[in-house]
Amino acid sequence: MAGLGDLADKGKDAMKDEGASDKALDGAEGAADKATGGKHSADLDSARDKADDKLGD
Repeated sequence: MAGLGDLADKGKDAMKDEGASDKALDGAEGAADKATGGKHSADLDSARDKADDKLGD
């Protein structure tokens, strides 16, 4: 079974493609926004942008 570090490395590798990372971040933001009933849209948008900045272009 893969360890947590292995999973993190696979996630980082998958996010190297800007289109794939944008799609994943948009999906996560949308799911979280839906789960919170839109109450935290601005915070989620900010968090998505910060994550995108960390992943790089």
